[in-house]
Amino acid sequence: MNSSPVKGLRAPHVGELVAELAPIVCGRTLKDLAPLPPRDLLLVLEGDPPPRLRLSADGDLPRLHLVRERTRRHKGPLGPFFRTLLEELEGARLRTLEQVRGDRIVLLEFDRTRGGGRRALVLELTGRHANLILLDPGERVLAVLVPPPRGAASAARLTPGELWVPPPGNPPRGAARRTGGT
Repeated sequence: MNSSPVKGLRAPHVGELVAELAPIVCGRTLKDLAPLPPRDLLLVLEGDPPPRLRLSADGDLPRLHLVRERTRRHKGPLGPFFRTLLEELEGARLRTLEQVRGDRIVLLEFDRTRGGGRRALVLELTGRHANLILLDPGERVLAVLVPPPRGAASAARLTPGELWVPPPGNPPRGAARRTGGT
């Protein structure tokens, strides 16, 4: 297992990372979801030892990696995004982990959620605009870690209730396009 994050992720790195991580984490039940405010999240999956997948939407170093060591839990109140994640994903099964459009975007699809339906967690590893977005079964936004400022170009695609679409970019030629719906 990789114990340190990969720095400066570019789209090809994200693809390689997803290909390496998917066989390790997919099909496993989420044992624990540990919010690490302000912008990190640790998913602890079933297993011996349990895989610990860290998602970070840190604007200076967005990343996705496995960690070996236990992480100190956050003490204090959680923001609405982390509370929603706990309500929606606790005990769910991580069905798939995939790169979106061959870009710096990772989609984690869960089933067996508390509500019985599918949920998806999107990690946009897009530098200072990195973000985590929770989607409903129709790929509509349920919650956003870092809501965009009112009037920002990204506001329409990151508004709760709206259909999530990947941020604009130039995915590599031949990259699969995922723009909503599965």
